[in-house]
Amino acid sequence: HIVSSEGITMDPAKVEAITKWPRSTFVTEKENIEIWTIVENLDKQVEFHLDDDNVLRQGTRLVVPNDATLREALLTEAHSSPFSIHP
Repeated sequence: HIVSSEGITMDPAKVEAITKWPRSTFVTEKENIEIWTIVENLDKQVEFHLDDDNVLRQGTRLVVPNDATLREALLTEAHSSPFSIHP
């Protein structure tokens, strides 16, 4: 990352260096697939923002804490709704 008076940005040279790494031949390993998914999407990172209701979002996704009780409440509400919801 590059820190300047304009804020924090990604270093394009480092992103390019990472994305040009040779691909692993062990694509059956879950870890490698997850890592390459992250690497391939480095230049597509979406910034976090607060919406009009002060809800934290990353792109169009709602961001919620990693809390089991909250997760259960959200899933219960989503599954009880007459509308189709994919939490």
